[in-house]
Amino acid sequence: MVAAERVTALHRQLASFRSQLEEANIELLGQSLTDPLTAWATAAAWKKTWSALMPGASARSRLWPGLFDIDHFKLFNDRYGHLAGDEALRQVAGCLDKFSRPTRACTAMR
Repeated sequence: MVAAERVTALHRQLASFRSQLEEANIELLGQSLTDPLTAWATAAAWKKTWSALMPGASARSRLWPGLFDIDHFKLFNDRYGHLAGDEALRQVAGCLDKFSRPTRACTAMR
């Protein structure tokens, strides 16, 4: 009887560990798909989104990729420091968010 109780306790503990692992994996997936600085999708998320959007796109779709490059950003970052550079990226992302549609798929590629 003691052995059966021990096995049951171990099964419960294993189920708890599995649940914790699943929660941690979901959290890690979210972190891997979201840029922590801009809150935009990462390149990995962009690839998934683009692949999902393309099959349904037609010649009349309003689907287009855009690329923004911040000229001389490295010089700015080197001169004013990484904290100022991070804030500049947040400001640029905020401006683009403000003027884009809610359904947009913006991606941060640093």
